[in-house]
Amino acid sequence: MPKSFAPVLLALLIISNALAKFTTPGCWGRNCLVQNDAGALCLQAKNDEAPSACSDEILLRLLDVHVHSNIGLSIAYYDERGHFLGPTIWPVPAPLPFAVYVCMTGRRSDDNGRYRTLCRTALHDDDVYNASAYDRACAVERPQTFVSDGCYTVPHKSLFDSNALTVLGGIVTVVTVVCWFLKPLKLLKGGWRYFATSRYGRRMLGVSRREELIPRAFDISLYPPGTVTRRQGNAGVDVRDLVTIAQPATALYRP
Repeated sequence: MPKSFAPVLLALLIISNALAKFTTPGCWGRNCLVQNDAGALCLQAKNDEAPSACSDEILLRLLDVHVHSNIGLSIAYYDERGHFLGPTIWPVPAPLPFAVYVCMTGRRSDDNGRYRTLCRTALHDDDVYNASAYDRACAVERPQTFVSDGCYTVPHKSLFDSNALTVLGGIVTVVTVVCWFLKPLKLLKGGWRYFATSRYGRRMLGVSRREELIPRAFDISLYPPGTVTRRQGNAGVDVRDLVTIAQPATALYRP
């Protein structure tokens, strides 16, 4: 290699390292960027107050993209459409050809078990101390669903967390409403079954049993004998007057 190219290559190497320089720890407000044992840059958030409501549609979209990212980097760069641009060592172009955003997620140091995710505009490399970078920022109190850089451990969701209870309550409500509507149907079904299986119901439906259609023989034992026409103890009442069906004449009895 000619000696004249050595200074040029050295200069290009220095410039490339200077461009990819979002690895410097620092603090702004109550948030800090610190390095973990593996050398990765991680966010440590600290704020006693909940984040204010955010109305920036782009930042809200980026927050959702970063929280549900399958890449698992706690700090990452995105464009305004949510396309992943690179990790912390990604060089921010200067000048910016388009809007660049950086999203960070980390454990809160002032509240154990809580996490914070924030997204803001990225102006240049190592813009932690640039106050203008935080003019457009949004944050939510929740971690990512997957983390691969070791900055923190994703908390395991309990079976009885608020979301699960909400879903369970909705299921119970739906089942209760369905059972309430099915109860009249069961009663109607039971009444129809009683009508269809009764003798008169079968006659009306034309499905009478064969034995029900056979005429029954006349049973004379259902009527009192001819010699007993007065009820004992009430001589003025004829037994035949108490019978609603007219007593027919037979060989053994004549009215």
